[in-house]
Amino acid sequence: MRYLLFFLTLIIYGCDNNEGDSKPTITTEYIAESSLWDIPQYFGENKDVPKYTAYGTYTNKHIPLAYWADNTLYHVFTEISGDGNFYVYAAKDNTEIVKVHTIENWNDPHTNAIIYVDKEGFVFVHVASRGLSHKFQSGKILKSKTKYELDFECVDGCNTDNFEAYPQVWITDFGKYIGYTYYTKDEDIHPTINIRELWYRVNDKRQKLVKGGHYSVSYYDGEFLYIAYNLLIDGKPDNRVNLYLIKTKNGIDWLNIGGKRLNLPLEQHDDDALIYESTGFVYMKDITDGVRISFIESTDFDPTKGERRAKEWSDGVVSDISEVNHNYNSVSYIGDYIITTQDGLFGLGGGDMVLYSDGVEAYRDNSCNWNYVRKAVNSNKAAVVSCGLSGGVGGHYLLRLD
Repeated sequence: MRYLLFFLTLIIYGCDNNEGDSKPTITTEYIAESSLWDIPQYFGENKDVPKYTAYGTYTNKHIPLAYWADNTLYHVFTEISGDGNFYVYAAKDNTEIVKVHTIENWNDPHTNAIIYVDKEGFVFVHVASRGLSHKFQSGKILKSKTKYELDFECVDGCNTDNFEAYPQVWITDFGKYIGYTYYTKDEDIHPTINIRELWYRVNDKRQKLVKGGHYSVSYYDGEFLYIAYNLLIDGKPDNRVNLYLIKTKNGIDWLNIGGKRLNLPLEQHDDDALIYESTGFVYMKDITDGVRISFIESTDFDPTKGERRAKEWSDGVVSDISEVNHNYNSVSYIGDYIITTQDGLFGLGGGDMVLYSDGVEAYRDNSCNWNYVRKAVNSNKAAVVSCGLSGGVGGHYLLRLD
C-alpha cells in the first residue's frame, strides 16, 4: 500500500462565516490509496453500467467514519487489494496509519468499519457484519489497549459471531448506544429474501427497534438520540420509500417527533413515526442538529434512469437542495453547510463536490470524481472524503473546513 501526502487548498467564494467578510476554505489532504468496488448493474439494457461504484466506498449507514478526540482526527478506511483480501485501516490525522483487520478472500465493503473514542479515551473500531444468508461475514469489535492509541485487540466477535450490520455508535449520557441492522427471515413480509430489522443495544441490553426492512441514519445532540429511517416495501432494498423519525432520551423510552411514547418494536410502517410520505424512492443520507435530515428522492431505483433530487426534511417541511445524478451520491452536513456530490459522468456515482450555504451553491470542485463525504463527530470542520484518481486507483482524503 502506498501513502501520498499533499494538500489542495480551495477557496469558497460567496459564503460568509462568523468572522465578518472573511471566506472559509476547504483543505483536502490525500491520505492513502483505496481500490475500486462496484455492484454490477442488472437493469436490462444498462448492464454495462454498475448500479453502484466508488473508490474507498462507505455507505452512509455506517456511523461514524471520523471522530474528533484528544485534539486529533481519528478515521477509518478500507482497501480491496489485488490479492483478493479486504483490509481495514485506522488512522490518526495523517501521522499514523495502522492496518487493524484483514478478511481473506472478501471484497464486499458492506463490511466497512467505524471508529470512535469513548469517555475514558479508548479507541474502538467496529468492523461491520454482513448478514446475508448466502454471504455472511461476522463483525468484529476492536478496542485499543492504550488510551488514544491504535494498538487494538479484539473484544467482541472474536470467537463467536457478531451480527451487527451497518453499525452506528454514539457515546451518550445514558451509556454507549450501538444501533445496527439484523438480518432475519420473516415470511409475513417476504417468503424467501433476507429481511433487515433495526436493533440497538445500550450497555449490552438488546432491543428490537423496528420490524421489517429499513435503512437508517442517527444523531445524538447531547439530549436526544434520533433515528431517521425509511421503509423497504416487501423487505426489498430496491423498493425503499418514506421517512420516519423517532427519538430517545434514556435508551429505554422512545418517542415520535411530537413526544408521543411508542411501543417497541414498531411495525414496518408506523403512522406515529411517519414524517414524510414519499412519491419516489428514498435514499437516506445524513441527520444533524435541529433535526435536519438529508436524503435523495428518485423516480427510479435504476440510477441510469429517471430523475433524482437531493432534499432536506426540517420541522415538517421538505425542501429541495439540488438535482443529482445518482441515487448513492452524498448529501452531508458539515457544520452549517450541506455538501453534495453530483453531476458525475457516464451514469456513475459521485462527481463534483458542491457546498451549499443557506440553500445557495457557494462552492464547486470538479477536480476529481468525488464520491462520499462523511462528517467527523465532535467537529464542525472535519470530514473524510473519497475521490477517484487516474489509472484505476482511488484515494481516501481528509477534508477540513476553515
